[in-house]
Amino acid sequence: MPGPIRKPLAHPVRTLPITPKAIQLFDAMRRCHCTCPKNRNPLTRCSACDRWWKLQNELRDELHTKPWEYPCVEDPREADAPDDRPEAQERWRLLAEAAREAKRQERAAPNGSGSTERPPAA
Repeated sequence: MPGPIRKPLAHPVRTLPITPKAIQLFDAMRRCHCTCPKNRNPLTRCSACDRWWKLQNELRDELHTKPWEYPCVEDPREADAPDDRPEAQERWRLLAEAAREAKRQERAAPNGSGSTERPPAA
């Protein structure tokens, strides 16, 4: 006698909510350049590292990631191993692509303000 027919549940795929604020936070994070020495005390950080972690916390809130997904983004070029935190590396790639697209749209706008609307005629 055959068992019950099992059908997979139709769970919606969770998409990353990339907002303009998330792109701004991501761009600000990429501009933070660490000046810590290689053999530093793990309890001390430079001002750039402090700013990076503050921005990372804001980005985590903006992206609505889970608390255990920490850090929420990781540069794939700086990862300890290629398979280390693949979700964070994928978020980095998605945000980097969204940031490039936002800059492309901003440059393509006729008035340079990022808006596609024309200024009112005088």
